[in-house]
Amino acid sequence: MILSCSNISKAFGTEEILKHVSFHVEDHEKAAIVGINGAGKSTLLKIIVGELAADEGSVTITKGKTLGYLAQHQDLHSQTTIYDSLLEVKRPILEMEQQIRTLEGQLQFELFQHVPRRVILTPAGRDFYPKAKQLIALYQQAVCHARAVQQQEKPPERHLVIAGCHEAMRMFAYDLFSLTSDLCLQYTSILGWCANRSEVWRSLKKGEMDLSFQLESAEFYAQGLTFVPLFYMPELCIPIHPPADMPVGRLTLEQALQYRWLPIKEMYQTVYETSLLQEGMDRGVEFTPVGGIRSAAYGDPALKMVPAVYYRRPDLSFVRVLDWGRGHRFGIVLGQKREDPVVMAYVRALQQQLPSLSEKLFGLKLEPVEES
Repeated sequence: MILSCSNISKAFGTEEILKHVSFHVEDHEKAAIVGINGAGKSTLLKIIVGELAADEGSVTITKGKTLGYLAQHQDLHSQTTIYDSLLEVKRPILEMEQQIRTLEGQLQFELFQHVPRRVILTPAGRDFYPKAKQLIALYQQAVCHARAVQQQEKPPERHLVIAGCHEAMRMFAYDLFSLTSDLCLQYTSILGWCANRSEVWRSLKKGEMDLSFQLESAEFYAQGLTFVPLFYMPELCIPIHPPADMPVGRLTLEQALQYRWLPIKEMYQTVYETSLLQEGMDRGVEFTPVGGIRSAAYGDPALKMVPAVYYRRPDLSFVRVLDWGRGHRFGIVLGQKREDPVVMAYVRALQQQLPSLSEKLFGLKLEPVEES
């Protein structure tokens, strides 16, 4: 759903124009409002775009969606053509497109390509995007550090090195750096890249890196590492060839059991998904590990099971949230530096700040894990 109107009513004096109007529009759906002159079509549209206030009812627009509105009567300057007036409305978009073209000319490769109904990154753009975000994060850290020096504040005692081995965790770290720029006045965080999870554990145990953001796994307990939980992270179900009657928004376990499961590799390494997979197998669910080529090829309905950290800011009109248990525990893994006062001060600062940032980081309001 991208637009919902619920019980909209509007009167001008004693004349009631709209009475308890309700409808909704789904993504990619086209709708028309028809009626005789004076029926209230323009009034309803003005209420939807916010030009008029309704006497009763509410208008809900999906987060991230914007509205464009061409009124029946336009205040056009006589010196300009209709084409020029339409260009003025689109000027911010046209200027942004020109900036993109200028940047592509400087880079000498294309960042975006047009596909039906949307614009997506090119292969070169997908490769460039995370590296550009890393440079921006490092730039912001450098600015914060320089301001601290200029203001004669105490600079960081040392850099904190955060271990990571998965692209999703890297993107999370870059966004975290941007949203907690105040901590850059106290700590300069650097992302240390590891080839795999085993290398992350090794670097933490040896003290080569300070901490890592991970979903709770029995694996690092076996390595003698310490886990500090921050949030409960839901499991997402991405429909493959979904039937028309598949529920939207959330799925119970009983509903999810009706479809083949396509777990990603990381599922076998988290505490929550180990239990989830076992529950599914005990109840007879079919699943095809990693990729689900068979389901994609033959068209049978399936659910790709993904922890929310690997699919951040999901479109909940398409992706489903699994209602089973409280979800993964997402948090900080510590090794040799668990007693380091600088590291623990940073961890405590994140524990205080992150609960208010979960929606910006993940697109979902997450339940914090209470300290025991």
